[in-house]
Amino acid sequence: MRGNLTRVTVLVTRAPHQAGPLCELIEQAHGIAVRFPVTTICEVENLSQLESAVAHVRQADKVIFVSPNAVEFGLKALKTHAIRIDPPTEILAVGPGTANRLREQGLPVSGIPLDQFNSEGLLKLPQLVQVKGQKVVIFRGEGGRERLHDRLVALGARVDYVECYQRSLPEQIDTRTMAMWRNGEIDVVTLTSNTAADHLLQILSPTDHDLFENSVIATVTTRIEQYCRQLGCTGQILVSAGPGDEALVSRINDWRAQAQRQ
Repeated sequence: MRGNLTRVTVLVTRAPHQAGPLCELIEQAHGIAVRFPVTTICEVENLSQLESAVAHVRQADKVIFVSPNAVEFGLKALKTHAIRIDPPTEILAVGPGTANRLREQGLPVSGIPLDQFNSEGLLKLPQLVQVKGQKVVIFRGEGGRERLHDRLVALGARVDYVECYQRSLPEQIDTRTMAMWRNGEIDVVTLTSNTAADHLLQILSPTDHDLFENSVIATVTTRIEQYCRQLGCTGQILVSAGPGDEALVSRINDWRAQAQRQ
């Protein structure tokens, strides 16, 4: 990864098992990546409900995975209950990262949004235009947006969720990183989901909320940018040109280069 992030310290808020690739790109650009997970991803607690949910896959016309986590925990649940996704059932993925995880497991992906890697992008796929009478199963985490579900139902589909993982706050917070942030040693904070923004504010004590409000935030969509504004962020928000880690680090590089020219 090209770029010059020398002496730029970036707070990476992703879950521990997802932070590695982004940290590596920051370090390749000569920046300092500080891991500060604000979310823990784990299995759901109600396993009987999960068993009932995955059973819907047997009758599905289309199966949608909305994140790499949905692939990881969803395929684990399917394997536990000896359920396969076989043709003619079509598999759709929200983005390239999710699709790659599926292909790594030998599953063919018949549809990926071209440029909008979210519910709106999925709904533009030709596979989801004519779904009247079809059964669609969506693998996702607990909670989340209802846009995809509601639109498919409006189009006449029968839609079921497999909520195969949950997001929770970490049990412990790195006090050394908090001290760095209070001392002004964090230059950029990455937030790649609304949940991450919520969790970060919950982690911070009320007296530390100004750290979030005044930080330079780097994110991947205007939707998250708008949400951070609603939460009180008044600092600069950097929105990448795409959802991938390389695009995010590239946006931080551009910000650094512009700051150096001023």
